[in-house]
Amino acid sequence: MDEAAAGRPIIVEDTQYDPRTAPRYESTYLAAQLRSFIAVPFVREGKWIRALCVSMREPHAWSRAEIDLLAAVAERTWLSWDNARWHKKAEDEANQRRIMLQDVLSSVTEGKLILCDSAADLPHPDVSVGEITDITASDIRTVRYRACEAAKAAGLPDDRADDLLTAVGEAGMNAVVHAGGGQGSVHITPEQAVQVWIKDSGAGISLESIPKATLKRGHSTAGTFGHGFWLMLSTVDRLWLLTGVTGTTLVLEQNPTPPPPSWLQ
Repeated sequence: MDEAAAGRPIIVEDTQYDPRTAPRYESTYLAAQLRSFIAVPFVREGKWIRALCVSMREPHAWSRAEIDLLAAVAERTWLSWDNARWHKKAEDEANQRRIMLQDVLSSVTEGKLILCDSAADLPHPDVSVGEITDITASDIRTVRYRACEAAKAAGLPDDRADDLLTAVGEAGMNAVVHAGGGQGSVHITPEQAVQVWIKDSGAGISLESIPKATLKRGHSTAGTFGHGFWLMLSTVDRLWLLTGVTGTTLVLEQNPTPPPPSWLQ
């Protein structure tokens, strides 16, 4: 219809007698009990994309107030739909960037760094060594002490235990510096690997900052771990990272013997 092409509402007061619909009245409108309707098109860049339609079973003379109301509802409906579509597109693009980043970080760290999307991606905490420990500026030693005890119980050689304690100290200090503190817990897996969990409630690391924060030695900006993160990756076998606006969780894992290179696994 000409009105639709021009972006104007299509107004039909009686489909039986309107010359635009009368030829199809018996084949189309009568069976549907549709005697009058108004269709307000969604037009963008000269194209009729969708339409908001309201119909009645009896002939109806549509008033200007009704037409204006439907036009306003149509515009708001279109804006809501368009915003939802835009957000979905932005979300899909962000997910694609995150997947690519996960693959890149895993590759360049030979599988050491695992960027998690949710808590479900973190390893399952096994046998706990001691209770959850608060990490503060005045007390990072307790979680290090428990990690040391776990390393002895799991049979880690001295050099690997020392590396683990170095990483734990860095993770604890980062929680203090960037989040005001956090909590730590120590676990031993059935394979006798030691896992140290460090959690905080800080602002997390933005997606854009993760590559430099995790890979560039000496890099430090607000909301990143900077130099300490590079050191952690240099001293442990595996590091899980879950970060967001509600906080960051790190899981440091050290095995009794170094795992084989990723290309052999």
